[in-house]
Amino acid sequence: MTLTTTINRNDYVATSAQTVFAYAFRILADADLDVYVEGVLKTLTTDYTVSGAGDAGGGNVTFTSGVTLDEAVAIIRGVAQTQDTDYTASGPFTANDHETALDKNMMISQDIDEKLARAVKFIVSSTLSAIAAPEGSSASDRKGKIWGWDNTNGTALALFASTVVDAVSVIATKGDIVQGNASGAAAKLAIGANGSLLEVVSGLLAYVTAPTIADFTNGNHDHSNAANAGSIAGILTAPVNYRSGLNCKQASTVIITVEAGVIDVDGTTVTKTADTTLNLTTATDWVDDTSDQAVSTYGYIYINAAGKIEIDDVEADESDTSGNTSGILRYNDTGTDTTDRRMIGWFFMNSTGSGELFDYEVGNLKDGDIANAVTRTDSTNDTIDDTVYGTDLTNTTIHFYSSGRGIVEINCLIKFSNVNTAGREVRARINDGAGIATSEASIIVHATGGNFSITPVHSEVYAQGTTTFFVASVVNAGNATVADKTISITEN
Repeated sequence: MTLTTTINRNDYVATSAQTVFAYAFRILADADLDVYVEGVLKTLTTDYTVSGAGDAGGGNVTFTSGVTLDEAVAIIRGVAQTQDTDYTASGPFTANDHETALDKNMMISQDIDEKLARAVKFIVSSTLSAIAAPEGSSASDRKGKIWGWDNTNGTALALFASTVVDAVSVIATKGDIVQGNASGAAAKLAIGANGSLLEVVSGLLAYVTAPTIADFTNGNHDHSNAANAGSIAGILTAPVNYRSGLNCKQASTVIITVEAGVIDVDGTTVTKTADTTLNLTTATDWVDDTSDQAVSTYGYIYINAAGKIEIDDVEADESDTSGNTSGILRYNDTGTDTTDRRMIGWFFMNSTGSGELFDYEVGNLKDGDIANAVTRTDSTNDTIDDTVYGTDLTNTTIHFYSSGRGIVEINCLIKFSNVNTAGREVRARINDGAGIATSEASIIVHATGGNFSITPVHSEVYAQGTTTFFVASVVNAGNATVADKTISITEN
Protein backbone atom coordinates (compact mmCIF):
# COMPACT_ATOMS: atom_id res chain seq x y z
CA MET A 1 0.00 0.00 0.00
CA THR A 2 1.03 3.66 -0.27
CA LEU A 3 2.52 5.81 2.53
CA THR A 4 0.63 9.12 2.35
CA THR A 5 1.68 10.86 5.61
CA THR A 6 4.99 12.18 6.90
CA ILE A 7 3.90 11.82 10.55
CA ASN A 8 6.08 9.38 12.47
CA ARG A 9 5.52 10.41 16.12
CA ASN A 10 2.77 11.36 18.56
CA ASP A 11 3.24 13.19 21.88
CA TYR A 12 0.92 13.30 24.88
CA VAL A 13 0.60 14.66 28.41
CA ALA A 14 -0.98 11.85 30.44
CA THR A 15 -4.18 12.14 32.38
CA SER A 16 -4.30 10.42 35.74
CA ALA A 17 -3.58 6.64 35.38
CA GLN A 18 -4.04 6.80 31.58
CA THR A 19 -3.04 3.53 29.89
CA VAL A 20 -4.04 3.77 26.19
CA PHE A 21 -2.31 6.15 23.78
CA ALA A 22 -2.99 6.17 20.03
CA TYR A 23 -0.38 6.44 17.29
CA ALA A 24 -1.54 7.78 13.93
CA PHE A 25 0.95 6.37 11.44
CA ARG A 26 1.72 3.01 9.86
CA ILE A 27 4.23 0.55 11.28
CA LEU A 28 5.14 -2.85 9.96
CA ALA A 29 5.70 -4.63 13.29
CA ASP A 30 5.12 -4.05 17.00
CA ALA A 31 8.86 -3.53 17.48
CA ASP A 32 8.84 -0.57 15.07
CA LEU A 33 7.86 1.81 17.91
CA ASP A 34 10.08 3.50 20.52
CA VAL A 35 7.97 4.57 23.51
CA TYR A 36 9.24 7.10 26.07
CA VAL A 37 7.75 8.31 29.39
CA GLU A 38 9.40 11.48 30.72
CA GLY A 39 12.31 10.81 28.36
CA VAL A 40 12.87 7.23 29.58
CA LEU A 41 12.70 4.47 26.92
CA LYS A 42 10.20 1.76 27.82
CA THR A 43 10.34 -1.96 26.95
CA LEU A 44 7.87 -3.71 24.61
CA THR A 45 5.74 -6.37 26.33
CA THR A 46 7.21 -5.58 29.78
CA ASP A 47 5.91 -2.00 29.92
CA TYR A 48 3.45 -1.84 27.05
CA THR A 49 1.86 -3.71 24.16
CA VAL A 50 1.12 -2.56 20.60
CA SER A 51 -1.91 -3.06 18.40
CA GLY A 52 -2.52 -2.01 14.79
CA ALA A 53 0.78 -3.04 13.18
CA GLY A 54 0.32 -2.91 9.37
CA ASP A 55 -2.77 -0.67 9.53
CA ALA A 56 -2.50 2.56 7.52
CA GLY A 57 -4.21 4.60 10.27
CA GLY A 58 -2.02 3.28 13.08
CA GLY A 59 -3.22 1.79 16.35
CA ASN A 60 -2.71 1.94 20.11
CA VAL A 61 0.04 1.64 22.69
CA THR A 62 -1.36 0.15 25.88
CA PHE A 63 0.70 0.39 29.08
CA THR A 64 0.65 -2.45 31.55
CA SER A 65 0.07 0.11 34.35
CA GLY A 66 -1.36 3.63 34.29
CA VAL A 67 0.94 6.57 33.54
CA THR A 68 1.24 9.27 36.25
CA LEU A 69 -0.74 12.50 35.79
CA ASP A 70 1.00 15.16 33.58
CA GLU A 71 3.90 12.89 32.56
CA ALA A 72 5.08 13.30 28.95
CA VAL A 73 4.57 10.29 26.65
CA ALA A 74 6.31 10.16 23.26
CA ILE A 75 5.56 7.45 20.65
CA ILE A 76 8.13 7.49 17.83
CA ARG A 77 8.48 5.16 14.90
CA GLY A 78 11.91 3.56 14.68
CA VAL A 79 11.89 1.00 11.87
CA ALA A 80 14.89 -1.37 11.80
CA GLN A 81 17.32 -0.32 9.10
CA THR A 82 17.38 -3.71 7.37
CA GLN A 83 16.27 -5.01 3.94
CA ASP A 84 13.97 -7.99 4.45
CA THR A 85 12.68 -8.59 0.88
CA ASP A 86 14.49 -11.36 -1.06
CA TYR A 87 13.94 -11.60 -4.82
CA THR A 88 15.03 -14.86 -6.51
CA ALA A 89 16.13 -15.19 -10.07
CA SER A 90 13.19 -16.04 -12.35
CA GLY A 91 11.04 -16.12 -9.17
CA PRO A 92 7.77 -14.31 -8.47
CA PHE A 93 7.83 -10.46 -8.25
CA THR A 94 4.73 -9.64 -6.26
CA ALA A 95 3.44 -6.10 -5.98
CA ASN A 96 2.72 -6.47 -2.23
CA ASP A 97 6.27 -7.53 -1.37
CA HIS A 98 7.72 -4.77 -3.50
CA GLU A 99 5.48 -2.04 -2.05
CA THR A 100 6.27 -3.21 1.48
CA ALA A 101 10.00 -2.86 0.73
CA LEU A 102 9.41 0.62 -0.73
CA ASP A 103 7.28 1.60 2.28
CA LYS A 104 9.97 0.45 4.71
CA ASN A 105 12.63 2.48 2.93
CA MET A 106 10.40 5.57 3.07
CA MET A 107 9.70 4.98 6.76
CA ILE A 108 13.45 4.76 7.45
CA SER A 109 13.92 8.04 5.54
CA GLN A 110 11.16 9.74 7.54
CA ASP A 111 12.59 8.42 10.82
CA ILE A 112 16.02 9.84 9.94
CA ASP A 113 14.45 13.22 9.08
CA GLU A 114 12.72 13.27 12.48
CA LYS A 115 16.04 12.73 14.24
CA LEU A 116 17.84 15.32 12.09
CA ALA A 117 15.11 17.88 12.89
CA ARG A 118 16.14 17.68 16.56
CA ALA A 119 19.87 18.02 15.83
CA VAL A 120 22.00 21.16 16.19
CA LYS A 121 22.92 22.36 12.68
CA PHE A 122 24.74 25.23 11.04
CA ILE A 123 22.55 27.84 9.38
CA VAL A 124 21.75 27.41 5.70
CA SER A 125 24.14 30.17 4.63
CA SER A 126 27.10 28.57 6.44
CA THR A 127 30.02 27.41 4.25
CA LEU A 128 31.53 25.30 7.02
CA SER A 129 31.58 21.55 6.57
CA ALA A 130 33.32 18.46 7.92
CA ILE A 131 33.70 20.03 11.38
CA ALA A 132 35.13 17.36 13.68
CA ALA A 133 34.15 17.41 17.35
CA PRO A 134 37.20 16.78 19.56
CA GLU A 135 36.85 14.19 22.30
CA GLY A 136 40.08 14.65 24.23
CA SER A 137 42.60 11.98 25.06
CA SER A 138 40.45 10.25 27.69
CA ALA A 139 37.31 10.51 29.76
CA SER A 140 39.31 12.24 32.46
CA ASP A 141 40.56 14.77 29.92
CA ARG A 142 36.99 15.55 28.85
CA LYS A 143 35.58 16.13 32.34
CA GLY A 144 34.22 19.65 32.91
CA LYS A 145 35.06 20.82 29.40
CA ILE A 146 32.93 22.15 26.57
CA TRP A 147 33.29 22.55 22.82
CA GLY A 148 34.14 25.97 21.48
CA TRP A 149 35.69 27.56 18.44
CA ASP A 150 39.46 27.37 18.44
CA ASN A 151 41.59 30.41 19.27
CA THR A 152 43.57 30.25 16.02
CA ASN A 153 41.19 31.02 13.17
CA GLY A 154 37.76 30.14 14.57
CA THR A 155 36.99 27.43 12.03
CA ALA A 156 37.53 24.32 14.12
CA LEU A 157 36.17 23.06 17.43
CA ALA A 158 38.36 22.63 20.48
CA LEU A 159 37.87 21.57 24.11
CA PHE A 160 37.87 24.33 26.73
CA ALA A 161 37.56 24.41 30.50
CA SER A 162 33.89 25.08 31.29
CA THR A 163 34.23 28.52 32.88
CA VAL A 164 30.93 29.66 31.45
CA VAL A 165 29.19 26.49 32.55
CA ASP A 166 30.62 26.86 36.06
CA ALA A 167 29.36 30.41 36.28
CA VAL A 168 25.88 29.38 35.28
CA SER A 169 25.79 26.13 37.24
CA VAL A 170 26.19 27.93 40.57
CA ILE A 171 22.77 29.55 40.07
CA ALA A 172 20.14 27.46 41.80
CA THR A 173 17.77 30.08 43.24
CA LYS A 174 15.60 32.71 41.60
CA GLY A 175 17.28 36.11 41.75
CA ASP A 176 20.85 34.88 42.39
CA ILE A 177 23.55 36.49 40.27
CA VAL A 178 27.13 35.63 39.28
CA GLN A 179 30.16 37.81 39.90
CA GLY A 180 33.89 37.35 39.87
CA ASN A 181 35.28 36.60 43.33
CA ALA A 182 38.55 37.92 44.76
CA SER A 183 40.45 35.46 42.56
CA GLY A 184 38.44 36.28 39.45
CA ALA A 185 36.60 32.96 39.47
CA ALA A 186 32.85 32.78 38.99
CA ALA A 187 30.97 32.93 42.29
CA LYS A 188 27.33 33.10 43.24
CA LEU A 189 25.81 36.09 45.05
CA ALA A 190 22.54 35.04 46.67
CA ILE A 191 19.57 37.33 46.24
CA GLY A 192 19.23 39.87 49.05
CA ALA A 193 16.24 40.48 51.30
CA ASN A 194 13.27 42.54 50.13
CA GLY A 195 14.16 46.23 50.03
CA SER A 196 17.92 45.70 50.30
CA LEU A 197 20.38 47.59 48.11
CA LEU A 198 23.20 46.28 45.94
CA GLU A 199 26.47 48.15 46.48
CA VAL A 200 30.22 47.64 46.14
CA VAL A 201 31.93 46.57 49.36
CA SER A 202 35.71 45.96 49.29
CA GLY A 203 35.66 45.59 45.53
CA LEU A 204 32.82 43.03 45.45
CA LEU A 205 29.07 43.33 45.09
CA ALA A 206 27.10 42.87 48.30
CA TYR A 207 23.51 43.37 49.43
CA VAL A 208 23.04 45.82 52.31
CA THR A 209 20.00 46.83 54.30
CA ALA A 210 18.49 50.01 52.88
CA PRO A 211 18.77 52.90 55.35
CA THR A 212 15.61 54.43 56.76
CA ILE A 213 15.05 57.73 58.44
CA ALA A 214 14.99 55.82 61.74
CA ASP A 215 18.65 54.90 61.20
CA PHE A 216 19.57 58.50 61.97
CA THR A 217 19.54 58.43 65.78
CA ASN A 218 17.90 61.35 67.58
CA GLY A 219 17.27 63.08 64.29
CA ASN A 220 20.96 63.79 63.70
CA HIS A 221 22.84 63.20 60.46
CA ASP A 222 25.57 60.78 59.44
CA HIS A 223 24.59 57.88 61.70
CA SER A 224 25.36 54.40 60.34
CA ASN A 225 23.14 51.37 60.76
CA ALA A 226 25.41 48.71 62.25
CA ALA A 227 23.30 45.96 60.68
CA ASN A 228 24.28 47.15 57.22
CA ALA A 229 27.18 45.53 55.40
CA GLY A 230 28.20 48.95 54.07
CA SER A 231 28.20 52.35 55.71
CA ILE A 232 25.25 54.65 55.05
CA ALA A 233 27.04 57.67 56.46
CA GLY A 234 26.14 60.84 54.63
CA ILE A 235 23.36 59.25 52.59
CA LEU A 236 20.93 61.92 53.84
CA THR A 237 23.32 64.88 53.86
CA ALA A 238 21.17 67.77 52.67
CA PRO A 239 22.27 70.73 50.53
CA VAL A 240 22.78 74.13 52.13
CA ASN A 241 19.50 75.64 53.41
CA TYR A 242 17.58 72.50 52.35
CA ARG A 243 14.19 71.88 53.88
CA SER A 244 11.54 69.25 53.23
CA GLY A 245 8.60 68.97 55.59
CA LEU A 246 8.58 70.37 59.15
CA ASN A 247 5.24 72.03 58.42
CA CYS A 248 4.07 74.16 61.35
CA LYS A 249 0.36 74.20 62.19
CA GLN A 250 -1.97 75.03 65.05
CA ALA A 251 -3.34 72.07 67.03
CA SER A 252 -5.23 73.90 69.81
CA THR A 253 -5.33 77.32 71.44
CA VAL A 254 -1.94 76.69 73.08
CA ILE A 255 -0.39 73.85 71.03
CA ILE A 256 1.59 73.94 67.79
CA THR A 257 2.45 70.78 65.85
CA VAL A 258 5.60 70.58 63.72
CA GLU A 259 5.39 67.69 61.28
CA ALA A 260 8.26 65.32 60.44
CA GLY A 261 10.84 66.31 57.88
CA VAL A 262 14.48 66.91 56.93
CA ILE A 263 16.39 70.19 57.14
CA ASP A 264 19.92 71.59 56.91
CA VAL A 265 20.95 73.50 60.02
CA ASP A 266 24.17 75.29 59.10
CA GLY A 267 25.75 72.22 57.48
CA THR A 268 24.17 69.60 59.73
CA THR A 269 21.38 67.50 58.25
CA VAL A 270 18.63 67.05 60.81
CA THR A 271 15.97 64.40 60.29
CA LYS A 272 12.79 64.35 62.37
CA THR A 273 10.93 61.07 62.01
CA ALA A 274 7.86 62.05 64.03
CA ASP A 275 5.77 65.13 64.70
CA THR A 276 6.85 67.50 67.48
CA THR A 277 4.36 69.12 69.87
CA LEU A 278 5.03 72.56 71.34
CA ASN A 279 2.93 73.98 74.18
CA LEU A 280 2.86 77.71 74.87
CA THR A 281 2.32 76.98 78.56
CA THR A 282 5.28 74.60 78.91
CA ALA A 283 8.48 76.36 79.97
CA THR A 284 10.81 73.78 78.38
CA ASP A 285 9.22 74.33 74.98
CA TRP A 286 10.50 77.92 75.00
CA VAL A 287 14.10 78.95 74.38
CA ASP A 288 13.90 80.85 77.66
CA ASP A 289 10.64 80.17 79.51
CA THR A 290 6.92 81.01 79.49
CA SER A 291 7.68 84.62 80.38
CA ASP A 292 8.01 85.10 76.61
CA GLN A 293 4.33 84.26 76.16
CA ALA A 294 2.50 87.57 75.76
CA VAL A 295 -0.72 88.90 74.31
CA SER A 296 -0.79 90.46 70.83
CA THR A 297 2.78 89.31 70.14
CA TYR A 298 4.50 87.31 67.44
CA GLY A 299 6.34 84.11 68.32
CA TYR A 300 8.83 82.09 66.26
CA ILE A 301 9.56 78.38 65.85
CA TYR A 302 13.21 77.23 65.72
CA ILE A 303 15.22 74.02 65.29
CA ASN A 304 18.87 73.51 66.24
CA ALA A 305 21.56 71.14 64.94
CA ALA A 306 20.77 68.61 67.66
CA GLY A 307 17.20 68.35 66.36
CA LYS A 308 15.54 70.21 69.24
CA ILE A 309 12.54 72.33 68.24
CA GLU A 310 11.66 75.33 70.45
CA ILE A 311 9.69 78.56 70.39
CA ASP A 312 10.89 82.09 71.11
CA ASP A 313 9.65 85.67 70.98
CA VAL A 314 12.65 86.93 68.98
CA GLU A 315 12.71 86.63 65.18
CA ALA A 316 15.68 85.53 63.07
CA ASP A 317 18.31 88.21 62.52
CA GLU A 318 21.11 86.36 60.63
CA SER A 319 21.23 84.62 57.27
CA ASP A 320 23.70 82.07 58.68
CA THR A 321 25.49 81.29 61.94
CA SER A 322 28.43 83.51 61.05
CA GLY A 323 26.40 86.64 61.71
CA ASN A 324 25.77 87.46 58.04
CA THR A 325 22.66 89.64 57.78
CA SER A 326 22.42 89.76 53.99
CA GLY A 327 19.79 87.65 52.25
CA ILE A 328 16.99 85.70 53.97
CA LEU A 329 17.31 85.80 57.75
CA ARG A 330 16.97 82.22 58.95
CA TYR A 331 19.09 82.05 62.14
CA ASN A 332 19.13 83.44 65.65
CA ASP A 333 21.35 82.68 68.65
CA THR A 334 19.54 84.53 71.40
CA GLY A 335 18.56 82.84 74.62
CA THR A 336 20.34 81.66 77.72
CA ASP A 337 22.54 79.14 75.88
CA THR A 338 23.31 81.17 72.68
CA THR A 339 22.72 78.04 70.56
CA ASP A 340 22.39 78.74 66.85
CA ARG A 341 18.87 77.95 65.73
CA ARG A 342 17.18 77.98 62.33
CA MET A 343 13.74 79.55 62.13
CA ILE A 344 11.11 77.34 60.52
CA GLY A 345 7.81 78.98 61.46
CA TRP A 346 5.92 81.77 63.15
CA PHE A 347 2.72 82.37 65.11
CA PHE A 348 0.76 85.24 66.59
CA MET A 349 -0.49 85.21 70.18
CA ASN A 350 -3.87 86.92 70.49
CA SER A 351 -5.33 88.87 73.40
CA THR A 352 -6.95 85.85 75.04
CA GLY A 353 -5.50 84.75 78.39
CA SER A 354 -1.72 85.01 78.45
CA GLY A 355 -1.62 84.96 74.67
CA GLU A 356 -3.26 82.12 72.76
CA LEU A 357 -3.50 80.94 69.17
CA PHE A 358 -6.03 81.36 66.41
CA ASP A 359 -6.02 78.56 63.85
CA TYR A 360 -5.37 81.11 61.09
CA GLU A 361 -2.22 82.68 62.56
CA VAL A 362 0.36 79.87 62.59
CA GLY A 363 2.58 79.66 59.49
CA ASN A 364 5.99 78.72 58.07
CA LEU A 365 9.09 80.60 57.10
CA LYS A 366 8.80 79.89 53.38
CA ASP A 367 11.59 77.44 52.52
CA GLY A 368 12.00 74.30 50.42
CA ASP A 369 8.74 72.53 49.67
CA ILE A 370 6.82 74.19 52.50
CA ALA A 371 4.43 77.02 51.74
CA ASN A 372 3.63 79.97 53.97
CA ALA A 373 -0.14 80.36 53.86
CA VAL A 374 -2.94 81.30 56.26
CA THR A 375 -6.72 81.60 55.87
CA ARG A 376 -9.39 83.18 58.07
CA THR A 377 -13.12 82.59 57.60
CA ASP A 378 -15.90 84.42 59.44
CA SER A 379 -19.68 84.27 59.16
CA THR A 380 -20.62 87.36 61.17
CA ASN A 381 -23.55 89.19 59.52
CA ASP A 382 -22.09 92.68 59.24
CA THR A 383 -24.16 95.62 58.08
CA ILE A 384 -22.19 97.95 55.83
CA ASP A 385 -23.41 101.56 55.80
CA ASP A 386 -20.12 103.49 55.78
CA THR A 387 -19.74 105.76 52.77
CA VAL A 388 -16.01 106.05 53.44
CA TYR A 389 -13.80 103.10 54.37
CA GLY A 390 -14.32 102.36 58.04
CA THR A 391 -14.75 99.45 60.41
CA ASP A 392 -18.18 98.07 59.51
CA LEU A 393 -16.60 94.92 58.05
CA THR A 394 -15.47 92.91 61.09
CA ASN A 395 -13.21 89.92 61.77
CA THR A 396 -10.98 90.19 58.72
CA THR A 397 -7.78 91.15 60.54
CA ILE A 398 -5.00 88.63 60.04
CA HIS A 399 -1.33 88.73 61.07
CA PHE A 400 1.35 87.47 58.70
CA TYR A 401 5.14 86.99 58.64
CA SER A 402 6.84 87.15 55.26
CA SER A 403 10.27 85.68 54.50
CA GLY A 404 10.87 88.43 51.94
CA ARG A 405 11.65 85.91 49.22
CA GLY A 406 8.38 85.63 47.32
CA ILE A 407 5.25 87.41 46.18
CA VAL A 408 2.59 87.63 48.85
CA GLU A 409 -0.92 87.22 47.47
CA ILE A 410 -3.89 88.45 49.49
CA ASN A 411 -7.49 87.95 48.51
CA CYS A 412 -10.77 88.22 50.35
CA LEU A 413 -14.04 86.76 49.17
CA ILE A 414 -16.93 88.74 50.69
CA LYS A 415 -20.41 87.34 50.23
CA PHE A 416 -23.42 89.68 50.66
CA SER A 417 -27.02 88.63 51.17
CA ASN A 418 -28.72 91.89 50.09
CA VAL A 419 -28.73 95.68 49.74
CA ASN A 420 -31.58 97.88 50.90
CA THR A 421 -32.11 99.53 47.52
CA ALA A 422 -31.33 98.55 43.96
CA GLY A 423 -28.49 100.41 42.28
CA ARG A 424 -26.23 100.54 45.32
CA GLU A 425 -22.49 100.43 44.63
CA VAL A 426 -20.55 98.27 47.10
CA ARG A 427 -16.74 98.37 47.26
CA ALA A 428 -14.02 96.64 49.33
CA ARG A 429 -10.25 96.86 49.51
CA ILE A 430 -7.32 95.35 51.39
CA ASN A 431 -5.40 97.32 54.00
CA ASP A 432 -1.79 96.57 55.08
CA GLY A 433 -1.41 99.65 57.29
CA ALA A 434 -2.83 101.80 54.60
CA GLY A 435 -5.60 101.21 52.13
CA ILE A 436 -4.35 99.55 48.93
CA ALA A 437 -6.25 101.33 46.20
CA THR A 438 -5.23 98.86 43.51
CA SER A 439 -6.84 96.00 45.43
CA GLU A 440 -10.27 97.58 45.34
CA ALA A 441 -13.17 95.54 43.98
CA SER A 442 -16.69 96.88 43.42
CA ILE A 443 -20.13 95.93 42.20
CA ILE A 444 -23.34 97.80 41.42
CA VAL A 445 -26.24 95.77 42.73
CA HIS A 446 -29.29 96.03 40.44
CA ALA A 447 -31.87 94.54 42.77
CA THR A 448 -32.56 94.28 46.45
CA GLY A 449 -32.29 90.84 48.03
CA GLY A 450 -30.37 87.97 46.50
CA ASN A 451 -26.73 87.06 46.93
CA PHE A 452 -23.70 88.76 45.41
CA SER A 453 -20.00 88.89 46.18
CA ILE A 454 -16.84 90.91 45.60
CA THR A 455 -13.20 89.83 45.87
CA PRO A 456 -10.46 92.40 46.48
CA VAL A 457 -7.04 91.02 45.50
CA HIS A 458 -3.48 92.27 45.96
CA SER A 459 0.01 90.90 45.18
CA GLU A 460 3.27 92.40 46.42
CA VAL A 461 6.79 91.39 47.46
CA TYR A 462 6.87 92.30 51.14
CA ALA A 463 10.15 92.74 53.01
CA GLN A 464 10.95 90.05 55.58
CA GLY A 465 8.98 90.72 58.71
CA THR A 466 5.47 91.14 60.06
CA THR A 467 2.45 92.75 58.43
CA THR A 468 -1.12 93.12 59.63
CA PHE A 469 -3.81 92.89 56.98
CA PHE A 470 -7.54 93.57 57.10
CA VAL A 471 -10.34 94.32 54.64
CA ALA A 472 -12.71 97.28 54.67
CA SER A 473 -15.91 97.90 52.70
CA VAL A 474 -18.17 100.84 51.82
CA VAL A 475 -21.52 101.44 50.15
CA ASN A 476 -22.40 104.63 48.28
CA ALA A 477 -25.73 104.97 50.12
CA GLY A 478 -28.07 102.94 52.27
CA ASN A 479 -26.67 99.64 53.49
CA ALA A 480 -25.65 96.12 52.51
CA THR A 481 -25.61 92.93 54.59
CA VAL A 482 -22.60 90.59 54.68
CA ALA A 483 -23.21 86.83 54.91
CA ASP A 484 -19.57 85.68 55.34
CA LYS A 485 -16.00 86.47 54.31
CA THR A 486 -12.78 84.54 53.77
CA ILE A 487 -9.36 86.17 53.63
CA SER A 488 -6.40 84.13 52.40
CA ILE A 489 -2.70 85.03 52.32
CA THR A 490 -0.07 82.98 50.49
CA GLU A 491 3.62 83.65 50.00
CA ASN A 492 4.70 82.10 46.70
